[in-house]
Amino acid sequence: MNTSAIITSACIVVCILVPMFLYTAAQKRKKQQRVLKFLELGRSHELNLSEYDFTYNIAIGLDKESNNLLFVHEHQQENKTQIISINNIKKCEISNISRSNGSGKNLVTIIDRAELVLKPKENTAKDQRLEFFNSDYDSHITTENELLDKWSLLINQQIK
Repeated sequence: MNTSAIITSACIVVCILVPMFLYTAAQKRKKQQRVLKFLELGRSHELNLSEYDFTYNIAIGLDKESNNLLFVHEHQQENKTQIISINNIKKCEISNISRSNGSGKNLVTIIDRAELVLKPKENTAKDQRLEFFNSDYDSHITTENELLDKWSLLINQQIK
């Protein structure tokens, strides 16, 4: 192999690896900024979030000491923030609203909405719904089902 072939190969490898490295570093920095911003939002509401998770459009965190939940849902340019006292909750359930499409072997279940439903202790109060996924504006479901399971369990453990 001659020198020019080695230099050309090295340039090609560098041209492929450098953008990948820069993209990964930018994503990591963006995630760190989002975590810091969310934790700061919690502190501004006097919450010390010991447990938290993110998807591309939601953030959820739990302050185990004060027994409060912070939920932020980002949709387009709008952020909906909810702070919920778990002391007022009797039970947390998962709600998957879905529909079937097709028939027989071609039957497919399509999830339209996935959310946590917080049932209040007082019967006169309304359920609080924390929407993790809505097919009207979310293109596809990714880690939401795992997070629903995790947070339902976490909240129910915190209630006891």
